[in-house]
Amino acid sequence: MQIEEAISRYHWFQRGEDGVIELFLDHHALATFRSCEASFELSMMANIRPVHKSWNLEFGIIFHKMIEEFYIAKRDEKFELVPWLQLAIGLWDKYQMEAQFGEHKMYKMLGGVYGFIDMLAQYADHFAAEVDRLRVIGIEITFGKKREVLLGTFTAYQLDPTLQPHFKIEFDAQVEQVRCYLTGRIDFLMDSGNAIGPLDHKTTAFFRGNPANTYDPQEGMTGYIFAVQQIMKTSFPELLGQRKVDRIWMNFAQVSPVKDPMERFKRVPIFKTDWQLEQYRLRQLRTFHKIYDMIVLGERADWNTSVCNNMFHNECQYRNLHRQNTNDAMIQVLKTDFKVAAPWNPEQIED
Repeated sequence: MQIEEAISRYHWFQRGEDGVIELFLDHHALATFRSCEASFELSMMANIRPVHKSWNLEFGIIFHKMIEEFYIAKRDEKFELVPWLQLAIGLWDKYQMEAQFGEHKMYKMLGGVYGFIDMLAQYADHFAAEVDRLRVIGIEITFGKKREVLLGTFTAYQLDPTLQPHFKIEFDAQVEQVRCYLTGRIDFLMDSGNAIGPLDHKTTAFFRGNPANTYDPQEGMTGYIFAVQQIMKTSFPELLGQRKVDRIWMNFAQVSPVKDPMERFKRVPIFKTDWQLEQYRLRQLRTFHKIYDMIVLGERADWNTSVCNNMFHNECQYRNLHRQNTNDAMIQVLKTDFKVAAPWNPEQIED
């Protein structure tokens, strides 16, 4: 694919005012490419999305909306438990959770809407005191095409359209500089008094040991810390000298009810050194370079069957497509189970 065609097709592939190619991708897109290039090609290049909704996605949206309302109200000293829980019931109905997922095992484990209300009330009770110790200083901080989080630049090749043989790339291709930016959204930026960092929430069916082990190491959490560090350097340099920016706080919530509600939630910090953040930056640059090569140099996307049954702790959304035994069967599944969605845009906030 020629560069100008990629620029016209993808919001995340652009040319800067100085003529340099600029790529903008978030953690999920980068991690998807590393896990399975075919999944990246379908989701980010062909814009193929499943028709059916996912319990994990829909429940995660509602849960995060409620937590956001909790911290906003706490910050503004306007929190009232009953109206907050009534909002949760309204969201549950709006997203038609019972109609869509009434038979889902996680829905039953939670206990439906009343189990969700119990979970939220217990969350508010558990973390109420800690809200004062960990002060909210920012909510829904987005970073993207305003170039807030630069990962770096690499040198790449652009094929001469008049040349066909792939082996001539290094001798006959034009050289391009490519700048790479991380995009995303930090739900909450917190100040503990001696450190500033993001606060993220994760839900799990059950706690098995330390839940943070699932996310350490994990590029998404490291990326949040890296992003905060870069944003602080440019936007709040005076605070950077007064606070450490070396951690992310993780609030974990167990979906399954427990006898002692205080054991249903855990807060765990994950720390990263400057060396770890630099290694993270270099890894993302390498991934950007491979994505560029796949698009511009025509490298074929590989299909990684080892993650079909466990991609980001769930079945891959394209598993049923890839397990078909004929091309005609794949086309039929594409027609019935998937749709062509709007192209992914780093300037638009996704739930």
